[in-house]
Amino acid sequence: MKLEKVALTILIVALALAIVVYAIHQSRIIHNHANIYYVGVEVYWDSECTQKCTAIDWGNLYPGDTNSKTLYIKNVENTPCTLTMTTSNWNPPEAANHITLTWNYNGETLNPNTVLPITFTLHVSPEISGIYSFEFDINITATST
Repeated sequence: MKLEKVALTILIVALALAIVVYAIHQSRIIHNHANIYYVGVEVYWDSECTQKCTAIDWGNLYPGDTNSKTLYIKNVENTPCTLTMTTSNWNPPEAANHITLTWNYNGETLNPNTVLPITFTLHVSPEISGIYSFEFDINITATST
C-alpha cells in the first residue's frame, strides 16, 4: 500500500510538472505574418512562377527559433537588375529589436525573365519577451544595372 501511494504521488507530481511546462511553453508562442511588396520583380512560391507570393506565414515561433522560406524572384523588367531588401511597418515596433530577417542573395545581376531562388531566414532572439505576435512588411526592389 505504501509503495502504491509513493508511485501515485510521483505520477501526480510528474503530471503537474508536465502541465506547467506545457503552459509556459505555449504562452511563449509568437504568432506572426509578413507582407511582401516588390518593384521591378515578381515573387513566387515555386520555380515555375505559377504561385505568386504576397505574404509569408512564418508559422508559430518560440524565442530562439529560426525559420527559412525559399522564394523565387523573377526579373520582369527588360534590363538586368540587382536587388535590395528592407523591412518596414513592424507591429509592434519593438519587435524589430528582437527579430531579424536575412536572405542569401549575394548581389548578383538578375537578367530579364530570369528566376533566382532566394532563401529568407527569420530569427527570433532568445531574449525576446512581451511580444506574442508581430507583423512587418518585406520590401524587395530591383535596380537596373
